[in-house]
Amino acid sequence: MIRAVLYMGGMAGDLVVSLLAPNQVELLTNRVRLLEEYSRLKASYKLTEEQKLQYYQTQRGILSSHDTEFHKKFPQETIRLTCKNNDTVRWMSRRFFDIINDRRRDSLIRELKLNPNNHTEGYANMMRDWCRSHPFPYQLDMSNVRNYTFIDDFLKFCYNINYSVNPDAVRQMYHDWHQQMVK
Repeated sequence: MIRAVLYMGGMAGDLVVSLLAPNQVELLTNRVRLLEEYSRLKASYKLTEEQKLQYYQTQRGILSSHDTEFHKKFPQETIRLTCKNNDTVRWMSRRFFDIINDRRRDSLIRELKLNPNNHTEGYANMMRDWCRSHPFPYQLDMSNVRNYTFIDDFLKFCYNINYSVNPDAVRQMYHDWHQQMVK
């Protein structure tokens, strides 16, 4: 049973959660916003291992997460996003820094030791490295997330992992997201 989507910021992970569980999100003008109760593992550094485990075991629905090490304990319950296309990785990196506030951006640049004058390329390199490591049984390639062909790949992926979704709802949610997000 799928319980979480694992990804780096900017990879459209909340979009994937919204396609899997549309009742868990809101579509805002500049991004998909996951309802708070499903996103605590996006800031898992604020939680102890015991708190993470308790949250994971008691929460219902699809969780959104950036905690690779935690999900290595539950590989059969995790969809890991990856991206093999360098142009899309660069777009994801720019997108990430566009959707976070300036204060968080500056903090992340320092925390991740990125060059302030070229932080999006530095983050893109980190994303490429992350995408090449940490294999999981269920990996969804986001290379074509900016194109409507992504929906066919996503529906095929869901079929292959035996996860039931409403194709019409998936298409509508993606269309709404695409209209606002893809530039």
